[in-house]
Formats: sequence, structure tokens, C-alpha cells
Amino acid sequence: MNGNQPINNTTTNDDDYYVVPVIEGPCIHNDTGFCYDMAHECHENPESIAELHQGIQDGELTVEDANNIYRGKTV
Repeated sequence: MNGNQPINNTTTNDDDYYVVPVIEGPCIHNDTGFCYDMAHECHENPESIAELHQGIQDGELTVEDANNIYRGKTV
């Protein structure tokens, strides 16, 4: 065995690969005001955050649902 060569125990075909597109552009916001990008400024909007807290207090949202909305996920 040559110590300089990587060991490859799998069989590959040069035609087998996946292409993952990277879409750059503005954050996509849903109607809740939050997007999936946790670094985006929408996650610092006090009015939108207050609406989530109010929804929890009013019993309209669970804490888990509010967290999902805040993270830009579908509820």
C-alpha cells in the first residue's frame, strides 16, 4: 500500500453527481415578516417580535410555532 494515496473503497461513476444551485439575492420574506436568514435585519424588528409574543399570550400560537415563524419556517 502506498502511504501517499487515499484509500477509496467505493465505486464511482464520473456521471454520478448532484448539482445544488445557489440562489443569491434578497431574502425572501413570508407574510409574517421573518425570513430563513437568521443574520438578516428582519429578526431585529421589534414590531414583528412583539406580534409573535402577543400571539403566544393570546393563545393563537404555541411557543414552538412562534419559534418556527421567527426562523422563517412554515407552520
